Amino acid sequence: NVGRDGQLLIEEDQAFQNSNQAQKITVSERRTQKSIRLKAYSLEGTEQHLENIFLNIEDLEPKKITIFLHGGLNRLNESVERVKKVITRAGVSPKENYIVFINWRSGALTSYYDRLFRFRRGETYLKPRASFPIYLVSDLFKSLGGAIEAWWIGAGDAIKARSLFSKNHGVLLSEACQEQFDNIRLSCTDEMARRYTGNLKKDAQWLLLSPVNFVSTPFVYQLGKVDWQMMLRRTRTLFDTPMYGEGNPFYAHAEDGLAISMGETNGGGFARFLKKLERYQGKHKDVEINTIGHSMGAIAVTESIDRFPEIKYNNIVFMAAASSIDSFMDTIIPYLNKAPKTRFYSLMLNPQNEASELTLHGAARSGSLLVWIDGMFDSGTALKSRTLGRFSNIYRVLPEIDKGIKNKDQLRFKVFGYPHRGQNMPQTHGSFNDVYVGKKRREQFWEEAFWQ
Repeated sequence: NVGRDGQLLIEEDQAFQNSNQAQKITVSERRTQKSIRLKAYSLEGTEQHLENIFLNIEDLEPKKITIFLHGGLNRLNESVERVKKVITRAGVSPKENYIVFINWRSGALTSYYDRLFRFRRGETYLKPRASFPIYLVSDLFKSLGGAIEAWWIGAGDAIKARSLFSKNHGVLLSEACQEQFDNIRLSCTDEMARRYTGNLKKDAQWLLLSPVNFVSTPFVYQLGKVDWQMMLRRTRTLFDTPMYGEGNPFYAHAEDGLAISMGETNGGGFARFLKKLERYQGKHKDVEINTIGHSMGAIAVTESIDRFPEIKYNNIVFMAAASSIDSFMDTIIPYLNKAPKTRFYSLMLNPQNEASELTLHGAARSGSLLVWIDGMFDSGTALKSRTLGRFSNIYRVLPEIDKGIKNKDQLRFKVFGYPHRGQNMPQTHGSFNDVYVGKKRREQFWEEAFWQ
């Protein structure tokens, strides 16, 4: 668990080997839903905790180590519960596959809290800023001022989404797969060619709540932009601890006893973990290492590969990646060209599901988070600045990808279709990393069969 400022967090009642050696502090804002209370490690405690993780790995000698980073809009308690579900219900043996879940604070409300109270012009403050009413009123007025633009973009996306369900669009997608991916491996499931007949319940919800959608769209358009920037900042604090501002840029909040480094490059909790992983792999060259990023987690994985290129991964898996095509071309492709044994997988939703996904049961504009990013939050200036995890984006830049990659067998793009005959596959942006057990079990997101 990594806090908003890059420090490691643990549950109060969680027992760790040698934990008494780690100086820990309690931070009052670390209380999340379901009363999971977290403590923050000091710098010395962080190092000790990471050391304990790798001592455990040394003892178990697992065949695989899998690193998983979840996406945005995840509350920390939900991420912790997911870990418990994998451990207790999915039956993963740590000797076979030692899964390291990198949980980080990416909730929408806590991110906007940072915008109002803690973050100003590149500096982070531990005490709430008195200027927060100015920022709140400014955001509200910007929402109202940009209402016409927001409605125009929302209407255009809605019309485009509805067009996906006409003229047997699934057949057209299937043909596009075969035409565009002759040289690069793509898995378009047979269900892609099935005509989507619609979902009456979903359509009724959308129609019933369309007046609420109309009112909320301008606020989602503006407030979502600043929230997105705060969440992007939190992906960076996984690696670099922030610069604190209180007159002195190296100000340390002695009252809380926060003993983490200020503004340190690669001083964040995840970066420190990767340093130790790099050393571990140097001693255990036979261990298989996989890294998986869902949504914004793909941004963090890309950054980790850029900063620690010496770590050799067997598989890099992006699920509904919110990272840009540009970052894929600039970081992942060069890495693959230097690591011919590494395989890259990009898993995507059917474009019809991508466009028609309901948010808040239809009270907010339609579309997955990737649709929101491309259309509202970070539309950019070129096609390659759009998200990698949408089929409608990636197939248009395939000629350039084709020229950049040396071994095309290293790349695999997969588009999920519609479930039938008892199949269970992702249908929404957030369902890629769901854990299925019992009769509904499917291949889990850490299993290779799920990527193929």
